[in-house]
Amino acid sequence: MKRHRPLLAGISIERIYGMKGTLCCFVRGKTNKKNYLLSCNHVLNGRARLGDSVIQPAMSRSINKVAGFEKAIPLKSVGNLVDAAIAAIKADVRFRNSLPEHGTIKGIATAERNMGVRIIGAYTQTYGTVRETHWNEEVHFNGGMRKKEFKSQLLIETDELLREGDSGAPVLTKKDNKLVGLFFAGRVRDDGTKEALANKIQEVLKGLQVEVVFPRVEA
Repeated sequence: MKRHRPLLAGISIERIYGMKGTLCCFVRGKTNKKNYLLSCNHVLNGRARLGDSVIQPAMSRSINKVAGFEKAIPLKSVGNLVDAAIAAIKADVRFRNSLPEHGTIKGIATAERNMGVRIIGAYTQTYGTVRETHWNEEVHFNGGMRKKEFKSQLLIETDELLREGDSGAPVLTKKDNKLVGLFFAGRVRDDGTKEALANKIQEVLKGLQVEVVFPRVEA
């Protein structure tokens, strides 16, 4: 995977010796004003310790450390609203809320049924349509060894199947590039329909007590 400096949204990251994923966007703490990168709990956490290295690109060396794990919203057996975590960006690492080939993230929006969206994963980029905005489902992690129930999720029918390494991808409005969700799981139904599950971005920001700063965040 390509090395990006400054860091951008929609690129590959990995907690060192952990799971590869996608950087969703850049946020700032509401109280401490620290700058963070946002992705999934199951990407950045996985029994991580405070300060554990997050590297970019994924599957590279520790010399490519760009951030240190700081906080995750715990995953419970039932009633989860988000699969989200943040890592504090190093002071010498520059970044901006833009995508490698899809322009600047222009704000946040509330997802609606039949809304056209695009999902920009590090490994897969695809268009889709929001089919449900209050979807409840049990999601399998670690090859099915762990099951977690999620409620009030976005269910998106996609053109392409998102895969390992895309978790954390930003879900954006097709019309005006506004952020509506954080992708965390995908599947193919028996009839061949490809689907993605995403957290509502408002729930992610609320749970982590952070905000996305527009039009640009840069260290």
